[in-house]
Formats: sequence, C-alpha cells, structure tokens
Amino acid sequence: MQCIWCSKKTADRDLEHIFPAALGCPDHMTLSGNVVCKRCNNKLSKLDLAVCDEFDLFAFFSGVPRRGGKTPQVLNRGNLIATIDPSGPKVSINMDQDPSPSHMKQQLGPYGGSQRNVKAKIAISGELASISAQVPFGQGKNFVRGLLKMALSCFTYHLGPEVASSNRFDPVREFVMHGKGTRRVLVAKGDDSQFLLASYPPWIGRDGNYCVEFRIATLHFLVDLSPDETQFLELRQKAQDFFGPDGFFVLPTSLV
Repeated sequence: MQCIWCSKKTADRDLEHIFPAALGCPDHMTLSGNVVCKRCNNKLSKLDLAVCDEFDLFAFFSGVPRRGGKTPQVLNRGNLIATIDPSGPKVSINMDQDPSPSHMKQQLGPYGGSQRNVKAKIAISGELASISAQVPFGQGKNFVRGLLKMALSCFTYHLGPEVASSNRFDPVREFVMHGKGTRRVLVAKGDDSQFLLASYPPWIGRDGNYCVEFRIATLHFLVDLSPDETQFLELRQKAQDFFGPDGFFVLPTSLV
C-alpha cells in the first residue's frame, strides 16, 4: 500500500485517526494500517497539534478527555490556565499588564504577550457576575494545513486510499506536507452546542472534482479538494444558501 501523503510504499500497521485523538476521535473514525506511513504521521503531528490548540477551550468546557483519557486542561494560552479538580473546573485569566499567579500558583503572563491570549470582560449586576471572553481563532497557517489534512483523511475514510492517491490531489498534498501555495476553508457555525466530531460523505461538483465537509466541536468545515479550487465559488454559494450570508466565514481571513 502507498502512503496517501508521500506516495511511498509502506508496511506500517499503525491506525491513523481522522481527527486528533486529543479531541476525542472515536475508534471507528480511523484509517487502516498502510494508509499513512510512520514518517508522515510523525511529520504531520504538528498540524494535528495546531488544530487541537484552536479547540482547547471548546474541548475543555465540553469535558472532552485528552489523549489517553487524561483530564482536560488548558495550559498554553499565556494569560489563561484551566484545570479540573474534584470540586470541578477552575479557570484563571490575567488581564493585567503584569504577570499574575493562577489558582495553580503558576505565573500567568500579562495580557497581550501572546497571540493566543484570551480577552475577558467581567460584568457585575448586584450579587451576580458574568464573564465573557474573546478567543483568537484560525490565525496560523498550520491550522489551515491541519484542516486540509483532515479533509483528505475524511475523503480517504469514505472513498478509500486508492482514490485518494490520485495525482489530482497533489496540490492538496503539497500544501499539507510542505505549506506550498494557499488553500481556503469555509467555516460555518452549527445549529447546536454539542461537541461533535463528524465526517460526511464527499460530493462531486459539476466539474467532476470533490468537496468535503466535516465537523469539529460546533463548527462545520467545507473544503474544495480540486487542484485549483475551481469549485470554491460554488461551494461558497452553497454555504450562503444553507447557513445564510452571516452564517459562515473563510479561512485564512487574508484570502476572503
């Protein structure tokens, strides 16, 4: 069998998760052995991490266990730390310009010191207080590369590695493997608040090329797998018809 990424023959038997295991990928949503070689699996793990980092707060507040069944936690936001102990979830956020200790007695960085910082606001009404937070999302190219990796993995899951190995997907492979070129992803908000991982059967556009839809947490991702994104405008129109003109956005935002 050939690896769907490097196209080299492989005898590796490891299962490949379609979605990162750290996001709770179900056991049945895997690619059988020989589909992805160990070298590519290790090389592309940084893209899985980039996706996990974007969904860390989604997963935490949904109670999704980390890889190996470990307790959910968020430790790399700079000015925020979130953990769970026997009494329940605990979150510390630092909005000051100086470091501040967290509930774990670790120093939280000052707000503005990292692109991954969380901007929080507190509103007090009588004896009640509410906290709202703005979280940066989808800023890094590795995140978009990770989404394309999952798109082709979903495609392989439904149609098999023989179809996915076609050279029509070489531009997608080049983008995922080496970051060459640019690819766009449509993102739409689901109509429920459930943390869900789902892969839907691909569909074929009028030009004979494929598009893929999958879901992570509450977000749907729509990806044009054609060599030159010839279906993107059609895909965007479908998203507008289904989700409404304000129900979706494009990543990366620089290519809107």
